[in-house]
Amino acid sequence: MLLHNPDIRVRRWSNSEEATELGVEGRRGKDDEENASVGAPETRGDEGRESETLPQEETLQKVWTQSNKTRRRQAKNREEEKKKTLLNQKKKNGKVKKEEEKKEKRRDIEQKGEQKSFNRLNQYM
Repeated sequence: MLLHNPDIRVRRWSNSEEATELGVEGRRGKDDEENASVGAPETRGDEGRESETLPQEETLQKVWTQSNKTRRRQAKNREEEKKKTLLNQKKKNGKVKKEEEKKEKRRDIEQKGEQKSFNRLNQYM
C-alpha cells in the first residue's frame, strides 16, 4: 500500500530528474518553484504592501472611531433616558403623595363632619 503512494517513491530517489523521467514529479522541484514564485514578490513588494496596508488600517481606524462614537452616543442616550425615567418617577411619586394627602384630608373632613353631626345628635337627645 505504501508503494502505491507516489510521494514515497520520490523520497526514495535522490535525484528529482530521475523521478521526472519516470513520470513522477519530484517534490523538491515543486517546492523550489513555489518558493521562488512566493519569495520574489515578498522582497519586491514590501514597499507595495506598506502602501496597501495603510488604507486598510485607515479604514479600520475609521470604522473603530465610528463605532466608538456610536457607543458614546448610545451611552449618553441611555444616561439621559435614565435621568428622564427618574424624574418621571419622582413626579409620579409626588403626584401619588399629593393624591394620598388629598384623600387623607377628605377622610379627616368626613370624620370631623361625622363627629359634628354625632355631637349635634347628642345635644338634641
